[in-house]
Amino acid sequence: MGQPLDVDTGALRVLAALLSEEADRVDGLEPSAAVESAATAMPASSLGAAAARAAAPLLRSYRARACAIHDMAAVARANASDYDTADSTVHHLVVTAGGDV
Repeated sequence: MGQPLDVDTGALRVLAALLSEEADRVDGLEPSAAVESAATAMPASSLGAAAARAAAPLLRSYRARACAIHDMAAVARANASDYDTADSTVHHLVVTAGGDV
């Protein structure tokens, strides 16, 4: 038989929690006021116009990153659960078969 899977599921859960917190922070970023301020400060310039056009794509980008980080957290959480379930199942099967764990 191969090497046991020494997975620290507690660490995976901590990672999931930290990722969720970070995703919430990213999701809370609101660049609209700063972008609007830059655009207003330069109303007749090409930079002002570019800043005005940047607000919506920038906000979408922040939301997409937050979603991706939330997905990473969900995967870490699910992996921890899957490893715990597999470990418990194997342990039960070995004990049921009369083996020593």
